[in-house]
Amino acid sequence: DLRRHRSSRLDREKLRSAHAVLAMGPQHLEVLLGGMPELADRARLIAEAPVPDPIGGSLSDYRRCSEVLR
Repeated sequence: DLRRHRSSRLDREKLRSAHAVLAMGPQHLEVLLGGMPELADRARLIAEAPVPDPIGGSLSDYRRCSEVLR
């Protein structure tokens, strides 16, 4: 249940303490592992196909992303 979830800025400490790190697309994963290669055993793609990044987009973009994630 994610009703109480709120987004927050990602930082190295959160990444270090995470049990799993899910990236929306290959480029996100590449940047993540380029900066923190020690996460390689915990970081992976959230889906086989890249998930459209809604950042800066419309409400429709966020809804489309939500549907893909479901």
